[in-house]
Amino acid sequence: MSVKKDLRMKLDKFFNKYFEDYMELNPLMATFIGINKYNHVYPNYLSDQVIEKNKAFYEGYLDKLYKIKEEIYDKISNEENYYIDVLEYRLKDNIQSFNHPFHLIPLNQFDNFILDYVEMCSGKGYLPLKTKKDFNNLILKTNDFLVFCDTAICRMREGMDKKITLPKEVMRRVVEQLKDLKTTKDYILNEKTVPESIYEEYKKIFEGKFTKMINKFIKFLENDYIPVCRDKLGLKFMPQGKEMYKYLVESYTNNRNISVDWIQKVGLKECTRIQKEIEDLFKKNDMDIPKKSENFLFDSKEDVIKDYERVRNIINNKLVPKYFDIKISHDYLLKKVPKFKEENDAGAYYMMPSYDNKRKGTFYLNMNNLADHQTYSTMSLSLHEGNPGHHFQLTYCNDNDIPDFIKYCDDETIYVEGWALYCESLTHDFLKNSKKKEDIMFRYGCYNYEIMRAARLLVDTGIHYFGWNYKKCFDFMKSFTNFSDNEIEVEIYRYASYPGQALTYKLGEIHFKELRDNFLKKNKNLKLFHKEVLKRGSGPMNLLHKIVKSSQKKM
Repeated sequence: MSVKKDLRMKLDKFFNKYFEDYMELNPLMATFIGINKYNHVYPNYLSDQVIEKNKAFYEGYLDKLYKIKEEIYDKISNEENYYIDVLEYRLKDNIQSFNHPFHLIPLNQFDNFILDYVEMCSGKGYLPLKTKKDFNNLILKTNDFLVFCDTAICRMREGMDKKITLPKEVMRRVVEQLKDLKTTKDYILNEKTVPESIYEEYKKIFEGKFTKMINKFIKFLENDYIPVCRDKLGLKFMPQGKEMYKYLVESYTNNRNISVDWIQKVGLKECTRIQKEIEDLFKKNDMDIPKKSENFLFDSKEDVIKDYERVRNIINNKLVPKYFDIKISHDYLLKKVPKFKEENDAGAYYMMPSYDNKRKGTFYLNMNNLADHQTYSTMSLSLHEGNPGHHFQLTYCNDNDIPDFIKYCDDETIYVEGWALYCESLTHDFLKNSKKKEDIMFRYGCYNYEIMRAARLLVDTGIHYFGWNYKKCFDFMKSFTNFSDNEIEVEIYRYASYPGQALTYKLGEIHFKELRDNFLKKNKNLKLFHKEVLKRGSGPMNLLHKIVKSSQKKM
C-alpha cells in the first residue's frame, strides 16, 4: 500500500469517527437524516451537563484534528486538505458559540421547539411511526422532551434575572402558536394510528402530560416572561447583545473582519442597483412597473400548487440542461406547510433528503395567506428552494462521495443560501431575449426577491446593531419591495428572532458571482464552474475561493 493511500485511509477513518460521534451527540440530527438508532432519545441541550459535554466534544476533536493535520497535511492533496480546513473552521466556530448566552433565549416563533416536536411526532414528520417499537421510542423520547421543556423555562427565568430576553411581540406570537396548538391538538394522533397495546400509555403522555406542558408554558409566558421582555426588537438593547450580534454576523458570513457599516453600504448599493434594473426592464419592454402585488394573485390554493408544478417542468427541461451537466438521484416533493405552523412560518422552505434518500427532499409552500403568492414569484421560489437551488445542491452533495460530516454535521448558511439566490439570478440570462409578458414578470419576480435580500442587509443590521424600530424597518422594506404588508411583517419579526441569518443570502450570492466571474476569465465553461463550486458540498467562503482557484490551475 502506498504512503499516500495509507494517509487517506487514516483521514477517512478520522472523518467517519467524527461523523459517528457527532450523531451520538446530536441524536435529533441522526433521526432527521434517517439514522434510527437514537429515535428514543431527546437530549437536554439546555442543561449544564450537556452544554459542557458538547463544548468538550468540539474542543477534544479540535485537538485530535491538530494532531492529524501536523502528521499528514503536507503529504496529501489540496482537495483532502480542504476538508480538514472545513472541519477546523466548524469546530472553532462551535467552540466560540459557547462564549455567548444563547441558551437563555431558546424559543421564538421561528424556532419553536414545541412546534418542531409536534411536527416530528405527527406521523407525517421524519420520526418513523409505524410499528410498536416506533411508538415505544416516541413515548421514551417525549418523556425526555418534557424534561427539556422544564429546563427551557428554568433557563428563560435565568435570562429574566439577567435581562437577557426576547422582544415582547415575538413572544406574544409564540403564545398564539401554543394556544392554536392547544385548540387543534395536532400533537394527538388518531386512536387507530397507535398500536392498541400501548394506546393507553400514549394517551396518558400526550393527552395528559403534553397538554399540561403546553398549558404550563402559556401560563409562564403570559404571566411571568412577557411582562419583563424587552419592548425593542434589537439585540443591542440587551446585556451582551452587541457582542452576541457581532459573533453571529462573523459566524454567518464566515468573516471575522467584516464591518456592519460595510454591510449596510453594500445593502443600499444593491437596493439602488436592482431598483434601476427593474425600471430598465419595464422601460425596455414598454410596460408599467406593478404597483400592487394583489393584481397578480392566484384564484385558489390549488392553482398555486399547479403553477409551481408547471414551472418546475420548465426549469427541469430547459433551464437546468442549459446551465448544468449534473444529474441528481431524485426530484423534490412539493407539499404544503403543516397548518399549525402556517401563521408564523416562512413563505417557503426546503427539507433535505434522508441519509439513504428514502425520504425525498421536500419543498414546502406556506398556504396560510393566498395574498402572499404572486403569479410572478413561482419561478424565483422554485429556483431557490428546488432546482438548481437547495434541492439540487443538497441532493448532489448527498449523492457524491464526500465526507459525511460535510453533508450532515453543520453547514455554512452563506454558501447554502448564497447559492440558492445565485440560482434565482439565472432567470435573467435564461429569459433575456423573451418578450412574453409572463417571462418579463418572472424576471421582475426574481428582482423583487433579490431586492428584498438586499434590504435585509440594512434591516437586520438596523434592528440589532443600530436599533431600528418596527416602523423604520417596515417603511424601508415597503419603499424598495412589492411584498404585501403581511409578508413584510413576517420578515421583520423573522429578523428580530433570527439575528444575522438574513445577511447570508445577498452576501453569499455576491461571493458566487465573484467566483464565477474570476473562473470565466480563464475558462468560459459555465457548466464546469457550477460543478466546481458544488462538488465538495458547503464550506466557508474563503476556503471555497481558495480551492476553486487552486483547482482551476490544474484544468
